[in-house]
Amino acid sequence: MATFESEMKRAYSEALAPYGFKKLKGRYPYFVRMVGEEILQVITYYNEWAMNPRRTFCMVCGMATVYRGEIDLESSPRDNTSWRQPYRDIYMDSHPFCSREDVPKYSFEYEMPDEPSAQKFPREVIPYPLPSMQEAIEHTLDLTKQEIIPVFDTVTDLKTCAKYFHKYDSLCMHMDERSPFDWVLNYREQLFNLKVYNNADEFSATRLEIYGEETMPSEGLQKQTALFERLLNDPDIHAKALAELERRRQRNTETLREYGLL
Repeated sequence: MATFESEMKRAYSEALAPYGFKKLKGRYPYFVRMVGEEILQVITYYNEWAMNPRRTFCMVCGMATVYRGEIDLESSPRDNTSWRQPYRDIYMDSHPFCSREDVPKYSFEYEMPDEPSAQKFPREVIPYPLPSMQEAIEHTLDLTKQEIIPVFDTVTDLKTCAKYFHKYDSLCMHMDERSPFDWVLNYREQLFNLKVYNNADEFSATRLEIYGEETMPSEGLQKQTALFERLLNDPDIHAKALAELERRRQRNTETLREYGLL
């Protein structure tokens, strides 16, 4: 009898292949697509909890560039929290005026095969009918095709990748104001700013375009703009930042080669 893991891997491998995703060889179920040689797009899941006869799993996705501190797909999707978002969050950011009823659940439940609750668990009260394992998988595949892949398709280069980050993972490019030029602390996509913005005006204008003046506090924007201007114009800081960018690119590119993605 097929297990949940084997069915998920089979179904997602077949369904996502036409979109350019491939199942990464290894312990964890990462389905990966490259955009050029610098951008990585990932769809995956992890088991959340089990309470007979119910099983629950969470669908998550994320994006990264070779300019982040480290690309690591050898840790579990549950623990790889610095770059991934639940499907629910992507949906809500794509549909800001949707009703609560339209938002997909964070997690997805199904009933274990050959374990009908009325027979095996007569004391277990299920307030609603549970889908079968296959129905739950097909439901998440529909969400993936309808809501996640179209968002991923908007990313075609570094500029559009930056817009994705600002909309769906805004803090990843946000420099830590306590220690903005500490590359260990700013391990996410903060240095990626140097790859997409040529000056401070472009940097601040893009943020205003995405967030709007009402949602982007002027004080916060001014602080981030001042930090980016210093990152760009201070000769010593700029030189060290470029060296760190290149170190990250080389290291992560080699990692992607080892994964068979380049």
